[in-house]
Amino acid sequence: MATRIPPGRRPAPRTSPPTVTASGVSLARRYLGFILGGIAGVALVVAVSALLAGRGSQPSQAAPPAPDSVAGGVCSDLRAHDYPHLYTTLSPSLQGVGTADQFVASQRQIDALHGSVSACAYTLRRVSASSASVTYTLTRNGAATLGAVTLDYLNGGWRISDYDTSSI
Repeated sequence: MATRIPPGRRPAPRTSPPTVTASGVSLARRYLGFILGGIAGVALVVAVSALLAGRGSQPSQAAPPAPDSVAGGVCSDLRAHDYPHLYTTLSPSLQGVGTADQFVASQRQIDALHGSVSACAYTLRRVSASSASVTYTLTRNGAATLGAVTLDYLNGGWRISDYDTSSI
């Protein structure tokens, strides 16, 4: 006589026994090391990728050096009439306006009109990581005049990006 199962109540399906190899070890256990190693490898790749992606979006940059050496160098160049060296501190955009020879000629013209610089002092104003405003006090023929210079931090160095052409 067959047993009748009431509707809605079915017996649990039979599970088959684990597949066993000839050595008596189940296949699941045999490949467990490979499976766990693969999961660990994928997790490591994801973690390293996330770390590198974080570095790429936030580059660490050291703060630029203070602009004092360039600001002081401008004074030294003006006192020594080393206008070719002063030209090298101009930004690429200012160097694009004229050649070194033209710049030297313009500086000599200022010396002829107002006298050579006999004394020079500077004051740094509004210094940031990329720009600095400098006010110069220049003495020419015994008279003090003021001149303004803007320094920009470009390509790893402070360069003159703007200056008062009537006094400097």
